[in-house]
Amino acid sequence: MIKFLIKFFLYVWLFFMLLFWAASWLDWRDRMPYPKDCIKRVGESHPYCNPSGGAVDACKSIIQQECFR
Repeated sequence: MIKFLIKFFLYVWLFFMLLFWAASWLDWRDRMPYPKDCIKRVGESHPYCNPSGGAVDACKSIIQQECFR
């Protein structure tokens, strides 16, 4: 019974460590800088991305869709 509990908690701890590692890796991947040439191309071709448009969230969404498929 004791061996079972130790093994169970070890597997639970390992699961949470892997979950934390995956979450931190995904967070690191989301912070990677956008490629400058893709941003320039998307910014020139979409009206949401011009400075006077003011739709920053829409521009970020378009860049995400166009540059990271």
